Amino acid sequence: MGLSSSKPLGITFQDLPNEIIHGEILPKLTNQDLTAFARTNHRYYEIAKYFFINNKTLCTNATCITISDDGKTIVSGETDGTIGIWNIRTDACIRTLEGHKIKHSYYQIKSVAISGNTIVSGGNDKTVKIWNANNGNCIRTLPGHTGCVNSVAISDDGKTIVSGSDDETVKIWNANNGNCIRTLTEHKCLGYFMIYNHVANVAISGNFIVSGDDKCNIRVWDIRTCACIRTFKCSNYGLNCIATSGNILVSGADDDTIRIWDLYTGNCIRILKGHAGAVSSVAISGNTIVSGGNDKTIKIWDLSTGTCIRTLVEHEDKIYHVAISGNIIASCEANGRTRIWRP
Repeated sequence: MGLSSSKPLGITFQDLPNEIIHGEILPKLTNQDLTAFARTNHRYYEIAKYFFINNKTLCTNATCITISDDGKTIVSGETDGTIGIWNIRTDACIRTLEGHKIKHSYYQIKSVAISGNTIVSGGNDKTVKIWNANNGNCIRTLPGHTGCVNSVAISDDGKTIVSGSDDETVKIWNANNGNCIRTLTEHKCLGYFMIYNHVANVAISGNFIVSGDDKCNIRVWDIRTCACIRTFKCSNYGLNCIATSGNILVSGADDDTIRIWDLYTGNCIRILKGHAGAVSSVAISGNTIVSGGNDKTIKIWDLSTGTCIRTLVEHEDKIYHVAISGNIIASCEANGRTRIWRP
């Protein structure tokens, strides 16, 4: 029952506590209802963060996406092995990068990352590639992995690249010269016959490198010494995704939950529940967490309170990947559609 067509439209809610308004009422309303609420209660400024409108849909076949720090560009990894660079304002594909193509290999581009004018990609061809975002040139190809490269990350200063692979290793690279600084092998399942522990996720946050594997182990490394300083298990079910910001780590798993961790202590700060299926992707920016799941929904969470601010239901298929930069969210689903959301 919408506020725009019901008796509660005239209620001002002035006597209701903020935790009720923001925790129980606003997250459940449609955009039409939110408008009615704002007009009736003269509280536009309080509910701005609850409006997220899918005002653009890109014609991609993306399996992974990321957004530039300035919020102007989306980079997408495509099923045909190419990488698309998109202008968010115009919807135009600025440039298509080719180099990972392998015939008859599905899900070619597994991960993309961007820092400044540098794009990093990893794919089924077992390589990491560094690209110039301005001209589309491939600056360098980093060989060394013996399995599919599942995840890549680049430091904020653009100097360090990290990659995780099906070969059970994490590699740390010098972005300037392409040298492999260190290969981390602690994720390997030693002593087990034909049991592999793929490294599915890597991230960089300040002086931390974080990696996650098929066995739900998360390892935290010191980027300066390459030493493993902490190991913890994120769930009893499959680990699908991680994201970092400062000392905060966010993980999503097959048990439908999102966990927030303190990287300094390894303690789980909070468990977020709300998805009706496996959480396939998470992203974090400031005090906002975004998650996408097999239930075809995207959820927006308040990091400090763990409150679900909004659920976006426009997707028609399970979510592959989500990204956030400032107040812009991008998401891609299994049928290839990429959607852009903004308040």
